[in-house]
Amino acid sequence: METNWYTSPEEAAGGPSCCASDVYRLGVLLFELYYPCSSPEEKNQTMSSVKHRVFPPQFHLKWQKEAFFSMRLLHPDPASRPKIDEVLQSELLNELREKLDEREAAIDLEEEIVEQEMLLDFLVTLQQRKQEAAGYLQRDISFMSSDIQQVTKLQASVRRKGDSNSMNISKNDDFASSTSRKRIRRTSKENQENSRLMKNFKKLESAYFSTRNRAVWDVTQGQAAMEMREHQRRAWSVDFSADPKLLASGGDDGSGASIGTIKTKANVCCVQFPCESSNFLAFGSADHRVYYHDLRNLSMPLYTLVGHKRTVSYIKFIDSKTLVSSSTDNTLKLWDLSDTASQVLDRPIQSFSGHVNVKNFVGLSVLGGYIATGSETNEVFIYHKAFPMPAMSYKFTTTDPISGNEVDDNEQFISSVCWRPQSSTLVAANSMGNIKVLEMV
Repeated sequence: METNWYTSPEEAAGGPSCCASDVYRLGVLLFELYYPCSSPEEKNQTMSSVKHRVFPPQFHLKWQKEAFFSMRLLHPDPASRPKIDEVLQSELLNELREKLDEREAAIDLEEEIVEQEMLLDFLVTLQQRKQEAAGYLQRDISFMSSDIQQVTKLQASVRRKGDSNSMNISKNDDFASSTSRKRIRRTSKENQENSRLMKNFKKLESAYFSTRNRAVWDVTQGQAAMEMREHQRRAWSVDFSADPKLLASGGDDGSGASIGTIKTKANVCCVQFPCESSNFLAFGSADHRVYYHDLRNLSMPLYTLVGHKRTVSYIKFIDSKTLVSSSTDNTLKLWDLSDTASQVLDRPIQSFSGHVNVKNFVGLSVLGGYIATGSETNEVFIYHKAFPMPAMSYKFTTTDPISGNEVDDNEQFISSVCWRPQSSTLVAANSMGNIKVLEMV
Protein backbone atom coordinates (compact mmCIF):
# COMPACT_ATOMS: atom_id res chain seq x y z
CA MET A 1 0.00 0.00 0.00
CA GLU A 2 2.85 2.42 0.86
CA THR A 3 4.33 1.71 -2.57
CA ASN A 4 1.13 3.01 -4.15
CA TRP A 5 1.40 6.21 -2.09
CA TYR A 6 4.84 6.94 -3.52
CA THR A 7 3.88 6.02 -7.12
CA SER A 8 3.71 9.09 -9.38
CA PRO A 9 0.74 9.64 -11.73
CA GLU A 10 2.86 8.97 -14.84
CA GLU A 11 4.08 5.68 -13.36
CA ALA A 12 0.51 4.70 -12.42
CA ALA A 13 -0.47 5.32 -16.05
CA GLY A 14 2.18 2.84 -17.22
CA GLY A 15 4.85 5.38 -18.13
CA PRO A 16 8.55 5.13 -17.27
CA SER A 17 10.08 6.49 -14.03
CA CYS A 18 12.10 9.69 -14.38
CA CYS A 19 13.65 12.47 -12.27
CA ALA A 20 10.26 14.14 -12.02
CA SER A 21 8.93 10.92 -10.46
CA ASP A 22 11.60 11.18 -7.75
CA VAL A 23 10.52 14.79 -7.14
CA TYR A 24 6.95 13.53 -6.68
CA ARG A 25 8.09 10.93 -4.12
CA LEU A 26 10.02 13.69 -2.31
CA GLY A 27 6.75 15.62 -1.98
CA VAL A 28 5.02 12.59 -0.42
CA LEU A 29 7.93 12.11 2.00
CA LEU A 30 7.91 15.80 2.96
CA PHE A 31 4.21 15.59 3.81
CA GLU A 32 4.75 12.45 5.95
CA LEU A 33 7.55 14.13 7.85
CA TYR A 34 5.44 17.15 8.79
CA TYR A 35 2.07 15.45 9.31
CA PRO A 36 2.26 12.20 11.32
CA CYS A 37 -0.99 10.25 11.67
CA SER A 38 -2.28 8.69 14.88
CA SER A 39 -3.71 5.46 13.40
CA PRO A 40 -3.31 3.23 10.30
CA GLU A 41 -6.86 4.09 9.21
CA GLU A 42 -6.19 7.83 9.39
CA LYS A 43 -2.92 7.29 7.57
CA ASN A 44 -4.55 5.37 4.71
CA GLN A 45 -7.33 7.92 4.28
CA THR A 46 -4.97 10.92 4.44
CA MET A 47 -2.42 9.48 1.99
CA SER A 48 -5.22 8.61 -0.50
CA SER A 49 -6.23 12.28 -0.45
CA VAL A 50 -2.60 13.42 -0.86
CA LYS A 51 -2.43 11.65 -4.24
CA HIS A 52 -5.04 14.17 -5.39
CA ARG A 53 -3.13 17.04 -3.68
CA VAL A 54 -5.77 17.37 -0.98
CA PHE A 55 -4.13 18.12 2.40
CA PRO A 56 -5.76 18.20 5.85
CA PRO A 57 -6.72 21.75 6.92
CA GLN A 58 -4.38 21.54 9.96
CA PHE A 59 -1.41 21.01 7.64
CA HIS A 60 -2.18 24.24 5.75
CA LEU A 61 -2.67 26.19 8.98
CA LYS A 62 0.46 25.00 10.80
CA TRP A 63 2.91 24.47 7.94
CA GLN A 64 1.93 26.99 5.25
CA LYS A 65 5.32 27.19 3.53
CA GLU A 66 5.82 23.42 3.65
CA ALA A 67 2.27 22.79 2.32
CA PHE A 68 2.83 25.13 -0.66
CA PHE A 69 6.16 23.48 -1.49
CA SER A 70 4.62 19.98 -1.25
CA MET A 71 1.82 21.03 -3.62
CA ARG A 72 4.42 22.00 -6.22
CA LEU A 73 6.30 18.71 -5.80
CA LEU A 74 3.07 16.69 -6.15
CA HIS A 75 1.87 18.38 -9.35
CA PRO A 76 0.22 15.75 -11.63
CA ASP A 77 2.11 17.10 -14.66
CA PRO A 78 5.80 16.06 -14.46
CA ALA A 79 6.85 19.08 -16.47
CA SER A 80 5.25 21.42 -13.95
CA ARG A 81 7.19 20.01 -10.99
CA PRO A 82 10.40 21.76 -9.85
CA LYS A 83 13.66 20.40 -11.19
CA ILE A 84 16.17 18.80 -8.80
CA ASP A 85 18.39 21.89 -8.86
CA GLU A 86 15.39 24.07 -8.01
CA VAL A 87 14.52 21.79 -5.12
CA LEU A 88 18.05 21.92 -3.73
CA GLN A 89 18.15 25.72 -4.02
CA SER A 90 14.64 26.24 -2.70
CA GLU A 91 13.98 28.67 0.15
CA LEU A 92 12.54 25.89 2.33
CA LEU A 93 15.58 23.61 2.11
CA ASN A 94 17.94 26.55 2.53
CA GLU A 95 16.15 27.49 5.75
CA LEU A 96 16.34 23.91 6.96
CA ARG A 97 20.01 23.76 6.03
CA GLU A 98 20.70 27.00 7.91
CA LYS A 99 18.81 25.74 10.96
CA LEU A 100 20.79 22.51 10.80
CA ASP A 101 24.06 24.42 10.56
CA GLU A 102 23.00 26.58 13.52
CA ARG A 103 22.07 23.48 15.51
CA GLU A 104 25.39 21.81 14.72
CA ALA A 105 27.23 25.00 15.70
CA ALA A 106 25.25 25.17 18.94
CA ILE A 107 26.07 21.51 19.69
CA ASP A 108 29.76 22.10 18.95
CA LEU A 109 29.75 25.18 21.18
CA GLU A 110 27.99 23.30 23.96
CA GLU A 111 30.51 20.44 23.74
CA GLU A 112 33.37 22.95 23.81
CA ILE A 113 31.86 24.67 26.86
CA VAL A 114 31.49 21.30 28.61
CA GLU A 115 35.10 20.42 27.78
CA GLN A 116 36.30 23.80 29.07
CA GLU A 117 34.28 23.37 32.25
CA MET A 118 35.71 19.89 32.76
CA LEU A 119 39.22 21.24 32.18
CA LEU A 120 38.58 24.10 34.59
CA ASP A 121 37.20 21.71 37.24
CA PHE A 122 40.23 19.47 36.78
CA LEU A 123 42.68 22.37 37.11
CA VAL A 124 40.89 23.81 40.16
CA THR A 125 40.77 20.38 41.83
CA LEU A 126 44.44 19.79 41.00
CA GLN A 127 45.34 23.20 42.39
CA GLN A 128 43.39 22.52 45.59
CA ARG A 129 45.08 19.15 46.06
CA LYS A 130 48.52 20.59 45.44
CA GLN A 131 47.81 23.47 47.82
CA GLU A 132 46.55 20.97 50.37
CA ALA A 133 49.68 18.86 49.91
CA ALA A 134 51.80 22.01 50.24
CA GLY A 135 49.93 22.89 53.42
CA TYR A 136 50.56 19.41 54.82
CA LEU A 137 54.22 19.68 53.86
CA GLN A 138 54.54 23.11 55.47
CA ARG A 139 52.81 21.78 58.59
CA ASP A 140 55.14 18.78 58.72
CA ILE A 141 58.15 21.06 58.36
CA SER A 142 56.79 23.21 61.17
CA PHE A 143 56.34 20.12 63.36
CA MET A 144 59.89 18.97 62.65
CA SER A 145 61.37 22.43 63.24
CA SER A 146 59.63 22.61 66.61
CA ASP A 147 60.79 19.12 67.56
CA ILE A 148 64.35 19.85 66.41
CA GLN A 149 64.41 22.89 68.69
CA GLN A 150 63.17 20.83 71.62
CA VAL A 151 65.67 18.03 70.99
CA THR A 152 68.50 20.56 70.58
CA LYS A 153 67.60 22.16 73.92
CA LEU A 154 67.42 18.74 75.56
CA GLN A 155 70.76 17.75 74.06
CA ALA A 156 72.39 20.97 75.29
CA SER A 157 70.97 20.36 78.75
CA VAL A 158 72.35 16.81 78.80
CA ARG A 159 75.77 18.03 77.66
CA ARG A 160 75.86 20.71 80.35
CA LYS A 161 75.02 18.09 82.92
CA GLY A 162 77.80 15.88 81.55
CA ASP A 163 80.31 18.72 81.63
CA SER A 164 79.49 19.57 85.22
CA ASN A 165 80.02 15.95 86.28
CA SER A 166 83.14 15.31 84.21
CA MET A 167 86.38 14.55 86.01
CA ASN A 168 89.77 16.08 85.35
CA ILE A 169 91.64 13.81 83.03
CA SER A 170 95.37 13.44 82.60
CA LYS A 171 97.04 14.16 79.29
CA ASN A 172 99.59 11.36 79.20
CA ASP A 173 100.20 9.34 76.08
CA ASP A 174 98.61 6.22 77.49
CA PHE A 175 95.39 8.04 78.15
CA ALA A 176 95.54 9.71 74.73
CA SER A 177 96.05 6.31 73.15
CA SER A 178 93.15 4.92 75.13
CA THR A 179 91.00 7.89 74.17
CA SER A 180 91.93 7.38 70.53
CA ARG A 181 90.87 3.76 70.68
CA LYS A 182 87.58 4.79 72.30
CA ARG A 183 87.00 7.35 69.59
CA ILE A 184 87.64 4.75 66.93
CA ARG A 185 85.18 2.39 68.59
CA ARG A 186 82.66 5.20 69.02
CA THR A 187 83.00 6.21 65.37
CA SER A 188 82.46 2.63 64.30
CA LYS A 189 79.38 2.41 66.53
CA GLU A 190 78.06 5.70 65.15
CA ASN A 191 78.43 4.36 61.61
CA GLN A 192 76.49 1.24 62.57
CA GLU A 193 73.75 3.37 64.14
CA ASN A 194 73.57 5.59 61.03
CA SER A 195 73.30 2.51 58.80
CA ARG A 196 70.55 1.12 61.03
CA LEU A 197 68.78 4.49 60.98
CA MET A 198 68.75 4.72 57.18
CA LYS A 199 67.68 1.09 56.84
CA ASN A 200 64.59 1.76 59.00
CA PHE A 201 64.07 5.35 57.88
CA LYS A 202 60.63 4.78 56.30
CA LYS A 203 59.32 2.94 59.35
CA LEU A 204 60.65 5.63 61.69
CA GLU A 205 59.14 8.37 59.51
CA SER A 206 55.77 6.64 59.52
CA ALA A 207 55.91 6.15 63.28
CA TYR A 208 56.91 9.80 63.82
CA PHE A 209 54.04 11.26 61.81
CA SER A 210 51.51 8.74 63.12
CA THR A 211 51.86 10.38 66.54
CA ARG A 212 50.53 13.62 65.03
CA ASN A 213 47.88 12.37 62.60
CA ARG A 214 44.68 10.35 62.76
CA ALA A 215 44.22 7.44 60.36
CA VAL A 216 41.23 5.20 59.67
CA TRP A 217 42.30 1.68 58.72
CA ASP A 218 40.52 -0.86 56.55
CA VAL A 219 41.36 -4.09 58.39
CA THR A 220 40.23 -6.23 55.45
CA GLN A 221 42.81 -4.56 53.19
CA GLY A 222 45.45 -4.02 55.87
CA GLN A 223 45.99 -0.39 54.92
CA ALA A 224 44.89 3.12 55.85
CA ALA A 225 41.58 4.08 54.22
CA MET A 226 41.97 7.78 55.03
CA GLU A 227 44.19 10.11 57.02
CA MET A 228 43.18 13.29 58.85
CA ARG A 229 45.78 15.94 59.60
CA GLU A 230 43.99 18.69 61.44
CA HIS A 231 45.75 18.47 64.79
CA GLN A 232 48.77 20.69 65.19
CA ARG A 233 50.25 18.47 67.90
CA ARG A 234 50.04 14.85 69.05
CA ALA A 235 46.60 13.18 68.91
CA TRP A 236 45.87 11.13 72.04
CA SER A 237 42.42 9.67 71.58
CA VAL A 238 39.73 8.88 68.98
CA ASP A 239 36.21 7.51 69.36
CA PHE A 240 33.46 6.61 66.88
CA SER A 241 29.89 7.73 67.52
CA ALA A 242 26.71 5.76 66.87
CA ASP A 243 27.00 7.17 63.35
CA PRO A 244 29.89 5.15 61.85
CA LYS A 245 30.89 8.11 59.68
CA LEU A 246 31.39 10.45 62.65
CA LEU A 247 34.42 10.23 64.92
CA ALA A 248 36.03 12.60 67.39
CA SER A 249 39.67 13.04 68.29
CA GLY A 250 41.56 14.85 71.02
CA GLY A 251 45.16 15.93 71.25
CA ASP A 252 47.82 18.06 72.85
CA ASP A 253 46.58 21.10 70.93
CA GLY A 254 43.33 20.92 72.92
CA SER A 255 40.98 20.41 69.99
CA GLY A 256 38.89 17.75 68.30
CA ALA A 257 36.40 16.90 65.52
CA SER A 258 37.13 18.27 62.03
CA ILE A 259 33.51 19.20 61.15
CA GLY A 260 33.61 21.30 64.30
CA THR A 261 36.50 22.24 66.57
CA ILE A 262 36.25 22.55 70.35
CA LYS A 263 39.11 24.69 71.60
CA THR A 264 40.33 24.14 75.17
CA LYS A 265 43.10 25.68 77.22
CA ALA A 266 44.68 22.35 78.18
CA ASN A 267 45.59 19.08 76.46
CA VAL A 268 42.70 16.74 75.62
CA CYS A 269 43.62 13.23 76.77
CA CYS A 270 40.45 11.28 75.95
CA VAL A 271 37.23 11.65 73.96
CA GLN A 272 34.06 9.58 74.22
CA PHE A 273 30.60 9.61 72.65
CA PRO A 274 27.66 8.50 74.82
CA CYS A 275 26.03 5.17 74.04
CA GLU A 276 23.84 5.31 70.93
CA SER A 277 24.33 9.05 70.38
CA SER A 278 26.23 11.19 67.91
CA ASN A 279 25.01 14.60 69.12
CA PHE A 280 26.93 14.71 72.40
CA LEU A 281 30.61 14.33 73.24
CA ALA A 282 32.58 14.16 76.49
CA PHE A 283 36.32 14.62 76.86
CA GLY A 284 38.83 14.60 79.66
CA SER A 285 41.49 17.26 79.97
CA ALA A 286 44.85 17.94 81.57
CA ASP A 287 43.16 20.74 83.55
CA HIS A 288 41.64 17.98 85.80
CA ARG A 289 38.13 18.37 84.36
CA VAL A 290 35.63 16.51 82.17
CA TYR A 291 33.63 18.51 79.63
CA TYR A 292 30.31 17.40 78.12
CA HIS A 293 29.28 19.15 74.87
CA ASP A 294 26.28 19.27 72.58
CA LEU A 295 27.90 19.12 69.11
CA ARG A 296 25.05 21.21 67.70
CA ASN A 297 26.24 24.14 69.83
CA LEU A 298 29.99 24.14 70.44
CA SER A 299 30.19 27.58 72.02
CA MET A 300 30.18 26.23 75.59
CA PRO A 301 29.88 22.87 77.39
CA LEU A 302 26.57 21.65 78.71
CA TYR A 303 28.30 20.33 81.82
CA THR A 304 31.72 20.64 83.39
CA LEU A 305 32.63 17.87 85.84
CA VAL A 306 34.98 19.04 88.57
CA GLY A 307 36.47 16.75 91.20
CA HIS A 308 39.75 15.22 90.05
CA LYS A 309 43.00 16.65 91.34
CA ARG A 310 45.15 15.72 88.35
CA THR A 311 44.89 14.95 84.61
CA VAL A 312 41.79 13.07 83.46
CA SER A 313 43.21 10.23 81.37
CA TYR A 314 40.08 8.21 80.46
CA ILE A 315 36.31 8.51 80.38
CA LYS A 316 33.78 5.76 79.60
CA PHE A 317 29.98 5.85 79.45
CA ILE A 318 28.15 3.16 81.42
CA ASP A 319 24.90 4.35 79.83
CA SER A 320 23.78 7.48 77.99
CA LYS A 321 23.72 9.61 81.15
CA THR A 322 26.24 7.90 83.44
CA LEU A 323 29.98 8.05 82.91
CA VAL A 324 33.11 7.09 84.82
CA SER A 325 36.35 9.07 84.65
CA SER A 326 39.89 8.01 85.45
CA SER A 327 42.67 10.31 86.63
CA THR A 328 46.32 10.20 87.63
CA ASP A 329 45.19 11.17 91.14
CA ASN A 330 44.68 7.45 92.01
CA THR A 331 40.88 7.65 91.68
CA LEU A 332 37.97 6.85 89.42
CA LYS A 333 34.78 8.91 89.69
CA LEU A 334 31.21 8.10 88.68
CA TRP A 335 28.99 10.93 87.38
CA ASP A 336 25.24 11.16 86.76
CA LEU A 337 24.16 13.69 84.11
CA SER A 338 20.46 12.86 84.15
CA ASP A 339 19.28 14.87 87.16
CA THR A 340 21.08 18.17 87.34
CA ALA A 341 20.20 21.77 86.62
CA SER A 342 23.72 23.10 87.11
CA GLN A 343 26.34 23.42 84.41
CA VAL A 344 29.10 22.60 86.90
CA LEU A 345 29.02 19.23 88.66
CA ASP A 346 31.42 18.99 91.59
CA ARG A 347 29.88 16.03 93.42
CA PRO A 348 30.33 12.62 91.79
CA ILE A 349 27.87 9.96 92.91
CA GLN A 350 30.80 7.62 93.69
CA SER A 351 34.61 7.74 94.01
CA PHE A 352 36.69 4.58 93.62
CA SER A 353 40.16 4.09 95.08
CA GLY A 354 42.53 1.21 95.76
CA HIS A 355 44.65 1.11 92.60
CA VAL A 356 47.78 3.22 92.03
CA ASN A 357 47.89 5.68 89.13
CA VAL A 358 50.01 8.82 89.34
CA LYS A 359 51.88 9.09 86.01
CA ASN A 360 50.91 6.48 83.40
CA PHE A 361 47.86 5.74 81.29
CA VAL A 362 46.66 2.44 82.77
CA GLY A 363 43.46 1.80 80.79
CA LEU A 364 39.76 1.88 81.58
CA SER A 365 36.87 -0.32 80.44
CA VAL A 366 33.24 -0.74 81.56
CA LEU A 367 30.77 -3.61 81.30
CA GLY A 368 27.35 -3.07 82.80
CA GLY A 369 28.04 -2.07 86.39
CA TYR A 370 31.63 -3.37 86.42
CA ILE A 371 34.60 -1.06 85.90
CA ALA A 372 38.08 -2.39 85.07
CA THR A 373 41.25 -0.34 85.36
CA GLY A 374 44.98 -0.92 85.52
CA SER A 375 47.42 -0.01 88.24
CA GLU A 376 51.07 1.01 88.41
CA THR A 377 51.57 -1.94 90.79
CA ASN A 378 51.24 -4.26 87.73
CA GLU A 379 47.71 -5.22 88.82
CA VAL A 380 44.25 -5.19 87.26
CA PHE A 381 41.49 -3.87 89.52
CA ILE A 382 37.75 -4.39 89.06
CA TYR A 383 35.22 -2.17 90.80
CA HIS A 384 31.43 -2.33 90.92
CA LYS A 385 29.69 1.02 90.52
CA ALA A 386 27.84 0.56 93.84
CA PHE A 387 30.99 0.22 96.00
CA PRO A 388 34.00 2.52 96.39
CA MET A 389 36.52 -0.27 97.03
CA PRO A 390 37.80 -2.90 94.55
CA ALA A 391 35.65 -5.98 94.10
CA MET A 392 38.62 -8.04 92.91
CA SER A 393 42.14 -7.72 91.50
CA TYR A 394 44.69 -9.73 89.52
CA LYS A 395 48.46 -9.24 89.65
CA PHE A 396 50.70 -9.80 86.64
CA THR A 397 53.83 -11.78 87.42
CA THR A 398 57.11 -12.31 85.58
CA THR A 399 58.99 -15.57 85.11
CA ASP A 400 62.45 -15.49 86.68
CA PRO A 401 64.95 -16.53 83.96
CA ILE A 402 67.16 -18.42 86.47
CA SER A 403 64.73 -20.16 88.78
CA GLY A 404 61.77 -20.34 86.40
CA ASN A 405 59.46 -19.23 89.21
CA GLU A 406 56.78 -16.56 88.92
CA VAL A 407 57.94 -13.36 90.66
CA ASP A 408 56.40 -9.94 91.17
CA ASP A 409 57.71 -7.06 89.06
CA ASN A 410 56.42 -3.82 90.54
CA GLU A 411 58.44 -1.74 88.09
CA GLN A 412 55.90 -2.59 85.37
CA PHE A 413 52.35 -1.27 85.12
CA ILE A 414 49.11 -2.25 83.42
CA SER A 415 48.80 -0.24 80.19
CA SER A 416 45.44 -1.36 78.78
CA VAL A 417 42.26 -3.22 79.73
CA CYS A 418 39.22 -4.16 77.64
CA TRP A 419 36.05 -6.11 78.40
CA ARG A 420 34.76 -8.50 75.78
CA PRO A 421 31.20 -7.30 74.93
CA GLN A 422 28.39 -9.12 76.73
CA SER A 423 30.71 -11.48 78.58
CA SER A 424 32.76 -11.69 81.77
CA THR A 425 36.05 -11.96 79.84
CA LEU A 426 38.65 -9.21 80.22
CA VAL A 427 41.83 -8.70 78.19
CA ALA A 428 44.67 -6.85 79.92
CA ALA A 429 48.20 -5.88 78.88
CA ASN A 430 51.13 -4.45 80.77
CA SER A 431 54.13 -2.28 79.92
CA MET A 432 56.31 -5.31 79.16
CA GLY A 433 54.00 -6.38 76.35
CA ASN A 434 52.45 -9.26 78.26
CA ILE A 435 48.79 -9.88 77.44
CA LYS A 436 46.47 -11.94 79.59
CA VAL A 437 42.88 -13.06 79.07
CA LEU A 438 41.04 -13.05 82.40
CA GLU A 439 37.66 -14.50 83.33
CA MET A 440 35.58 -12.97 86.15
CA VAL A 441 34.02 -15.80 88.19
